[in-house]
Amino acid sequence: MKNVICIIGQISSGKSYLASEISKKLDIPIVSFGKYLVNYSRENNLSTERADLQDLGEKFIKQDAEKFLQNVIQYSAPVEDKIIIEGVRHLSIQNAIVNSFNSHYFIFCDTPDAIRYERFIFRNKESDSIKTMESFDNANAHKVEQEIPLLKDRCNFHLTVTDESRSQLYKELSHL
Repeated sequence: MKNVICIIGQISSGKSYLASEISKKLDIPIVSFGKYLVNYSRENNLSTERADLQDLGEKFIKQDAEKFLQNVIQYSAPVEDKIIIEGVRHLSIQNAIVNSFNSHYFIFCDTPDAIRYERFIFRNKESDSIKTMESFDNANAHKVEQEIPLLKDRCNFHLTVTDESRSQLYKELSHL
């Protein structure tokens, strides 16, 4: 099947920004779990608040993680040799990716909590209508976020907020 670059990280760690940056640099389409869930919710007259999207994603994971992955890919990306998947949060999805793709490269966005909180407060995202430390903490504590630390050790690259880290990542991606 396809070759895939997967971006993993906690809320406001820079996943979407990194996916966009890589997409522009390497001309690869982006597949986003979050965008799929927002679209699904809108089409089915469901709430697009973060907690509701997290609950919906968790429901799809429990029902059939591989089918959820395929639905997200079909919604988001044309048939391409390479894709970027942004927002992987579960071991079951990571395993489905490993089993479904010829080549996979996992990037973990390792961003300090203080920077993530600042990004959360200042970004304009429909799913985050309430922007407080409590809402940030609640979003981080949601069940759907709990497997993210387990994925970190299974990633090929850990991206920190330094420019040197980003330069090294692009060198590695140029060989894929």
